[in-house]
Amino acid sequence: SQAVWRRRLPASLQHLFGPLSGAPAVVEAVDENHAAAAALASLDAVFSHADGAAAVFLSPLGPATPGETVEVYLNKAKSDALRDSGAISVKAGFNKWHYKIPMEQVEMEPAGIPAVNGYDWVRARVQIPMEARELNMVFTNGHVWENNGGADFNMPCTATKASRAAFAEWEAGVRREELETERRRAEAEAAALKAEQEREAEEAKARAEAEAA
Repeated sequence: SQAVWRRRLPASLQHLFGPLSGAPAVVEAVDENHAAAAALASLDAVFSHADGAAAVFLSPLGPATPGETVEVYLNKAKSDALRDSGAISVKAGFNKWHYKIPMEQVEMEPAGIPAVNGYDWVRARVQIPMEARELNMVFTNGHVWENNGGADFNMPCTATKASRAAFAEWEAGVRREELETERRRAEAEAAALKAEQEREAEEAKARAEAEAA
C-alpha cells in the first residue's frame, strides 16, 4: 500500500542502489510524507541514469561486472511496444550479440517500485559472463519487441584482470574460427574454380574434336 511504501521506500532505495551520487539525500523524517517525497526525488535521480526511449538501468548502477549477476530494470510505462503487456522477458547477449557467447532470455517480474510519476518498473537478474565487454539487451512479450528504436540497449562491462584474460582468450578463439572459416572458403572457391576450368577445357576439347571430324 502507499502508506507501507512511505515507510519502506527510503531504506529500500539505499539497499538497492547504495549511496546515490548526485541524488538528494534520503532522510529520515517524522512526517512520512516528507520521507516518501525525499525517496521519490531520489528515484528521479536514479532513473536519470536510465538508457534509451524505454528507460532501462542496471543495479548496481554503472557498468556491469563480468562474473557477477546484475538486476536489469525496465520502465514499461516508457515503452510504446510493451506498456500494456503482462509477461515480459529480457533477451541478453554480449559483445555486440556475438554468437560465440550464449544468450539469456529471462522472464521479468514486478520491481516493487511504486507506480507513480510515470513509473511501471519490472526487473530480472542476468548473469554476466567473464568474457563480456558489453551487455546487449532487448525486451519482448513474446510477440513484439522493445529494442530502443533499433539501437538495442547496450551497457558497458567493467574490465578486471580476470575478465581481460577471459576476453583475450575468447577473442583469440573467435579469430581462430574466423581464420578457419576463411581457409575453408578459399579452398572451396579454389576447388570450384578448378572444376570450372576443367569443364571448360573438356568442352573446348570436344569442340575441337568435332571440328576435326
